Amino acid sequence: MLINSDTTPAYAKTDADGKVTAGGSEGDYNIKLLNGILYLNNANIVSSGKCIDTGMGSLTIELVDDTTNKVKSTYYGTGEAIYVFGDLHITGSGALTVQSSNGNSTSTSIGILLAGGLSIETTEKAVINIYGGVDGPGFTSTKVKEAVGIRASRVSIKNAEVNVYGYHHAIQTRSGGIMRLTNSKGNAVSSTATDCSALHSLDKSYPLKTKVDKCKFTKESTNTYTWVRSK
Repeated sequence: MLINSDTTPAYAKTDADGKVTAGGSEGDYNIKLLNGILYLNNANIVSSGKCIDTGMGSLTIELVDDTTNKVKSTYYGTGEAIYVFGDLHITGSGALTVQSSNGNSTSTSIGILLAGGLSIETTEKAVINIYGGVDGPGFTSTKVKEAVGIRASRVSIKNAEVNVYGYHHAIQTRSGGIMRLTNSKGNAVSSTATDCSALHSLDKSYPLKTKVDKCKFTKESTNTYTWVRSK
């Protein structure tokens, strides 16, 4: 656990196996936490539980320029790779892959689980891939009880390329949730199994709504939605 004040950063380093070790300095770190901002600098975080967990409060993740970062949960039971009891903001200009476990056919697996909303506002070169209960876009995994890429109250994506894959649902919002896409590109993909859909609301009476600006948004099927920038 990294603990910091508003003025003193906490540093950590990661290795090839995803182990996180506290320590480092401003010129030598993979993870830095300062004033509610988690900086990822070629971080490789692999955990048998939640990889990032705020407990209480919101969080900002900043992807350091030209870095490649991975957050992967290998937990065999119900869990998620990133959990924030509040809002999550992702900024910066690096790359990020988030993956939750696919190992237990009786479990729930979620890539990013939020009590609040998800806001991604980065430079155009940022690429974010999120996998909920699947190994990759080919869905070469054992089916879990419930697998979702993102579950949040609302989702906003601006400028970044964001690709979300979930065995049952790629992006799932709570009642009346909205997904906003602005000058971004990406896709949302679920498997084609029964009752699976790429976009989904937890309350069927209030379906997920989309609002699009400077994008072309296409529903290819119930299980695949794509969008591209259209300046």
